[in-house]
Amino acid sequence: MGERKLSDSLGEFLDVYDELVDHITTADYKFVQQRLKQWFTYLDEDDDDVAKHLHWLQKQTNWAILRANNILPQRGMVGSGEITLPEDSNTRLSFQLHMFRRFADKEDDILNFSREHFYKRNYGVTDTVHELLSQLFEPFQRELRRFISKVYDEPLPEESEDEATSSRNEDIPASDRIVSINHNSPEYVELLTGLEGLETQLRQVNDLGDEDREQAIAELQAGQIVMRAGRTRLSVLKTLVVGTLKWLLNVIATSIITEAIGPLLKLAIKLVAGL
Repeated sequence: MGERKLSDSLGEFLDVYDELVDHITTADYKFVQQRLKQWFTYLDEDDDDVAKHLHWLQKQTNWAILRANNILPQRGMVGSGEITLPEDSNTRLSFQLHMFRRFADKEDDILNFSREHFYKRNYGVTDTVHELLSQLFEPFQRELRRFISKVYDEPLPEESEDEATSSRNEDIPASDRIVSINHNSPEYVELLTGLEGLETQLRQVNDLGDEDREQAIAELQAGQIVMRAGRTRLSVLKTLVVGTLKWLLNVIATSIITEAIGPLLKLAIKLVAGL
């Protein structure tokens, strides 16, 4: 069993847990990010065993892939973005751990995210953020509380992440294997910069209908998210980057954009081939 830092019992740990959760759910929107950060600091530092289990839980999923598959941006109307929670309990907890850590660390702006997915007419900014907390955070923290109660003082699963990845890869096609992405390679830097520029160009041309434009931008954004991850499934990278560029090359008529897509497609194919 890991060494206790502050907590002597599960009950004491959960008492503080509940108090910090209450601070989050009752805070003005300006303080929600700070309260989340305080909560995560407690989870990560107060009790070694809890911290280790949460670290294990978060490693069970790839945030970039889940975000691309389970979070859809708004399409026109404010608040129309969609979020699909995974059905498996551990996957769902891992997904939400990633999400709320990003809000706590300001990697994602919780107010803008709330407006995109939870805004309702006549809602103020605090109401909008509290709708996110009500619909996502409160069920998440209760489920996480049950998880902590269940695993408290229990050993971590024996299988390491690398062992689990290795065993899974033995049972899946080579085209769907998990690969690591070298963020320092010239091809990676050039391709990611090019995709960002292409997204900007697509917002300014009239060659696509609104639905095709939204689809193209969403897929390009998802591809960039996957590329920024440390690891991904090769098939996901091919679909979101190579596949999207090939599709755009066939439907875009503007010569200046097609001229940009061609070199990017060659870069994408070269990057994927080297993984």
